[in-house]
Amino acid sequence: MVLAFDSADVAAADRARTVIAGLGGEGIRLRVTLLCAEASLRARWWCLPLSPAAGVYRYEGSALRMTRRAADVAAQPTDRLTFAVPGSPGSTLWQDGRLRPLHADDLVLIDDATPFDYRGGEGSLCAVHVSRVALGVSAEQTHAAASHLRDSPLHDLARDHVRALGRIAAAAGGRSLGDVGRATALLFSALLLSCDVF
Repeated sequence: MVLAFDSADVAAADRARTVIAGLGGEGIRLRVTLLCAEASLRARWWCLPLSPAAGVYRYEGSALRMTRRAADVAAQPTDRLTFAVPGSPGSTLWQDGRLRPLHADDLVLIDDATPFDYRGGEGSLCAVHVSRVALGVSAEQTHAAASHLRDSPLHDLARDHVRALGRIAAAAGGRSLGDVGRATALLFSALLLSCDVF
């Protein structure tokens, strides 16, 4: 089932609340803050389950901030990893005590099981989330590989796969994509294991 939203279909007075509630309710406890004036807010997103252990979402619109604090992680633990590609320059990710500036073509790994702060500029964001269990990697392997994704020969393939799945989410129309979900988990498992840092 595809979940879709377009702020143009919502009354102006309700847009900010609807966007914050919709993005913040996408499977884990997530705090969303709009980084724009409410009057100029525009947002569209699509969420598509790929398999029981994987899903994809695409966001297009105004600048925003997504945060998981320590209290959010404690209140709703998860083993989910998110592989994201920002569609505009100027985004940042803080996680594990480190702030990283992101380029529009960066593939970034966000561990939803630990606190993070993502700030994205106006534009698009494509992201694929996969269960760590489905990937067959430990927390230690995840954290070791997170800053070495570009070292992997699979980096560009994985980045382009995230973008392609973002396009599919916007056009899937309810098709079953279970095989795509399983293949996605295999690709990202291989990506992490190929970073050669273990």
